Amino acid sequence: DDNPKAYYFQQAKNGLFTRQAILCDVLGIGLQYVL
Repeated sequence: DDNPKAYYFQQAKNGLFTRQAILCDVLGIGLQYVL
């Protein structure tokens, strides 16, 4: 997308890291083991 306001991929990437952090917190896994 050529629109400079289109942040689709950046938002998807940020959402991935957020879901990963929440899942690790729920499962009791430290992020140092994931990253």
